[in-house]
Amino acid sequence: MTLGEAQARARRLDALGMRSELLEKTIADAVSSARPPEAVRTQALKVDQAYRSLSTSLDNYARLVERTGANILPGQEADAIQQSRTNIMLQLKELYNLGVLNGPDYMLMQQMLPDPSIGITGTGPGGMVPSISGLPNLVPGNASARVTAGVRRLKELLRDVRNSQPGLPPVQAPQSNDSGYRVLGVR
Repeated sequence: MTLGEAQARARRLDALGMRSELLEKTIADAVSSARPPEAVRTQALKVDQAYRSLSTSLDNYARLVERTGANILPGQEADAIQQSRTNIMLQLKELYNLGVLNGPDYMLMQQMLPDPSIGITGTGPGGMVPSISGLPNLVPGNASARVTAGVRRLKELLRDVRNSQPGLPPVQAPQSNDSGYRVLGVR
């Protein structure tokens, strides 16, 4: 008898005012053995929290670069972009349980998230190519397009890391059309 069948039988007996202690014990044992150990659940919750926090930070980073463009000149906007990248890199460091970020680890971490000031042909106030509102900008190297694509790829990787944790229901990928743009009305 499956767990679901046993639970249904226990409910029917309960509705009749009857109990089977053996059946209830069997159900309780099956439920407790199906739960992952506390340490596994704790780790899964940490990964889930990191995933959610990183997703928010990545969305904020993409919006910031879209708004400011590729800012290479010193100033508040360039500082905000750098702070946002650093915040994301620190969160990634924690998610991947890395110690001190040194040479190779640091270089790999930097490659995970595009720097909008490298390969500049960006859009927006600090970019070199003006953006046309409402139209996708297909200029190679466009800062906003590069960052948006990089954020999307990184979020896919993070979703895979999060979904690989035992004890967590999987998070589904956002639905999109073939162009990669979000389908309206779909979160």
